[in-house]
Amino acid sequence: MVFRRSDHAYSRTLLNRATRVFEFADKYRGSYSDGLKDVVCPFYCSYSGYQDELLWGATWLHRATRNTMYLNYIQRNGQVLSASEEDYTFGWDNKHVGARILLSKTTLKLMDPMTTSIFQLNVNAILSLE
Repeated sequence: MVFRRSDHAYSRTLLNRATRVFEFADKYRGSYSDGLKDVVCPFYCSYSGYQDELLWGATWLHRATRNTMYLNYIQRNGQVLSASEEDYTFGWDNKHVGARILLSKTTLKLMDPMTTSIFQLNVNAILSLE
């Protein structure tokens, strides 16, 4: 996505690296602050854990590649990765809401135009875009 139009080779490098980082993070699940607690806490502790980052990463990789493997990953792992938690705040430590909003774009493509416009109005109101 980034640099795709201006520097295709570099864009491909970034996408390949993001894919490798995601695969590594999924294979070795855990919060970075667990291993670096003495260095990063209390300044940059992860209180929400690592689950939201995996969902966030899979969501962006799906958006960048259109590979359904990432949607399947989210469907298979959503429950384990706390995707259904009732949280309504997006921030550096919790990206569940952001992942849901990005995924909604995929879902919206399957909906009729009237439903899509109502949904868009609600999202804009929640995000204070209007």
